[in-house]
Amino acid sequence: MKEFIEKFGKEKIINEADIMQIRSDFYLVSSNLQKILQQTAHTTSFIGIYLGKIKRNFIPSPYLLKELAGVSKNKVTVNDKGAWMFICGKHIYARSITKFNPKQKLNDLVLVLNKHNECLGYGRIINKFDSKKVAVQNVFDIGDFVRRERKK
Repeated sequence: MKEFIEKFGKEKIINEADIMQIRSDFYLVSSNLQKILQQTAHTTSFIGIYLGKIKRNFIPSPYLLKELAGVSKNKVTVNDKGAWMFICGKHIYARSITKFNPKQKLNDLVLVLNKHNECLGYGRIINKFDSKKVAVQNVFDIGDFVRRERKK
């Protein structure tokens, strides 16, 4: 998880001591709550704020994406159509991008935000933003949660 966060900047958004791993899931848990948990014989399945899960890669929670978007410079803002297509699992065309950091380069990971500054997921820059091609390849979007539930 730490490596994932560092891909979007070196800012410290979460105190490492407050991160608790339960199997492949990560949670934000205050030190006070961790102490109480250690004093009991209870084995928990989940606790605190969900941060994400490791499958093949790290899958972040919407909470973690929101926290990253607040501090990261690696982000693009898209128009309404681009936002809808992105959360449907599609890639982002350059014409949908309304704001970006000009220091970003090819193969950088970027957070994708809508016009309300809500983080929709993240992707990889694969073309220049002035082209007519796909500019950001979808790596993960918040629609993944809905699509995963439909498969069950």
